[in-house]
Amino acid sequence: KKIFSLAYHVDYWNRLGWTDPFSSAAFSNRQHQYVSALNINGAYTPQMVVNGSREFVGSDKNALSTSLGNALAEKAETSFSELETLQEKQKGIKVKYKLEGNYSGATINFALVSLSETTDIKSGENGGITLTNENIVRQLITQKANEKGEVIFAASPVPAVNNAAVIVFIQRQKDLKIIGAAMAKFKMIN
Repeated sequence: KKIFSLAYHVDYWNRLGWTDPFSSAAFSNRQHQYVSALNINGAYTPQMVVNGSREFVGSDKNALSTSLGNALAEKAETSFSELETLQEKQKGIKVKYKLEGNYSGATINFALVSLSETTDIKSGENGGITLTNENIVRQLITQKANEKGEVIFAASPVPAVNNAAVIVFIQRQKDLKIIGAAMAKFKMIN
């Protein structure tokens, strides 16, 4: 079993003097979906959500260890019998997939991630700090889970091929629980 981490940079802190270049209102909205699904008081950072069903303050190492242990003990309901990512020169990134298992009432999410990015913060409360972040979601495509299909990511923003991956996860619509996940490697074609 593997652990796939995703960093969704929210945009509601941008008003404090520095705009996070990886932030998105869509990611703030996604966090609010978890607030509703997990019945918590409100959105906050740093927040960690494990398998769409457990949430806690991102710096709580004990909660992380317990949540990951519990998640790794669960059997995935859905898996990928095929998952292929192709990057065509100047045509974008295409992901093809085929599912097995129970994916009824679920969505499939395709997260194009930068594996690592370093940012110099020029102003705001963290001014002067250099941050290195990993698995930053740059684009997210969500659609109804089907037995097979494909998606194409927009031409921008796209990380460099040697700094990119696609993490795909199946999520129940009713409670946002993640029931299967995988990471796709890139293949470059002409």
